[in-house]
Amino acid sequence: MCCSSGQGRDDPENAEDGIVKGHAYTLVGVHEIGEHKLLELRNPWGKFEWKGKWSDNDSAWEEHRDVKDTLKPKFESR
Repeated sequence: MCCSSGQGRDDPENAEDGIVKGHAYTLVGVHEIGEHKLLELRNPWGKFEWKGKWSDNDSAWEEHRDVKDTLKPKFESR
């Protein structure tokens, strides 16, 4: 399944949060853990990464250990 970010210019300047306008993304997973509803998307271009809530370095992973323990995310070191 796929999803789209909507219309816009397809360039890094329009990807402040890591979502590029005008791109299609693969929907990898849908997760509901307690009150949290999370989508797991894959960027087919692989050049941008989500920078908002629940991104690799976001404190939400430590604040909600149940989510982290259930999903077992693998964070890339940069």
